[in-house]
Amino acid sequence: MKKITFLNHANVLIQSGDNIILTDPWYKKPAFGSWLSVPPCVYHPAYLIALAKANPKFTIVVSHGHDDHFDDDFLSALPGDTAVMLPKFDSLGPKKRLEKCGLRNIKEYGTEGIRHNDIEYKSYIFKDISMDDAFITIASKDFIVAHGND
Repeated sequence: MKKITFLNHANVLIQSGDNIILTDPWYKKPAFGSWLSVPPCVYHPAYLIALAKANPKFTIVVSHGHDDHFDDDFLSALPGDTAVMLPKFDSLGPKKRLEKCGLRNIKEYGTEGIRHNDIEYKSYIFKDISMDDAFITIASKDFIVAHGND
């Protein structure tokens, strides 16, 4: 069964078989000092952390390192071996930030793509527009999600 649930902002939960994929988590902390997560998340972050702890195929996808896509508190609460899919940026900032959250299983990828748990991830960075934002595709043999972050 495939199910896609919009949680808030750029945060989407994708469920396909045993795979649970969470994009751009952002919950409580104001981004950029004053932005709030509106609408509030459909699920409490504790529920999503419990899913991560219970399912070895739980995967985080981060489109870029801005605060409204990257909840340090939430990411720090995940098991350290949680898979995190990260576009291959020129800047090391997003990867270092994930590592600071205690995450060790970071998989960087670009337009060539990477497979993880029978799901293919590709990222497209249009450097003439932005050096640190990515358009992402998440695909299996029977679905594709195009995630444009903002």
